[in-house]
Amino acid sequence: MRTLSFLMRGVIADNAQAIHDAHAVTILRQQIRDAAGALATARRELAVAMAYHAAEARALDAIGTRIDTLSDGARRALSDGREDLGTEAAIHIAALEDERADRRAAAERFAAEVERLKGLAPPWRRPSRGSRRPACARTWR
Repeated sequence: MRTLSFLMRGVIADNAQAIHDAHAVTILRQQIRDAAGALATARRELAVAMAYHAAEARALDAIGTRIDTLSDGARRALSDGREDLGTEAAIHIAALEDERADRRAAAERFAAEVERLKGLAPPWRRPSRGSRRPACARTWR
């Protein structure tokens, strides 16, 4: 009778552990899926921030070129005695200087955001071809 009691308690304990293990694997799989989704979202956010930063850098270059062109034109206009054109160019240059300051501040914000997003997670390896596991799961060994 005592042996039967030990046997029953052992079977119950084994079954309880098996159920717990089965659910633990399910929970772990879901956590891996959630982590892979969060990583994909972070990568998209990083790509968007990098694209905006690049766009602001291109805009800054274009504004700098436009300011240089207007400055040269204003100098020529003033040397030719055309103060009206020189004044008009100076007004445009002042507006472009303001825009350049705004764009520079935006570019700095995007650069900071890019660095923040890069620092959130370690660099992940690219998925190997034919692998079915999420990228984050492949790094676990």
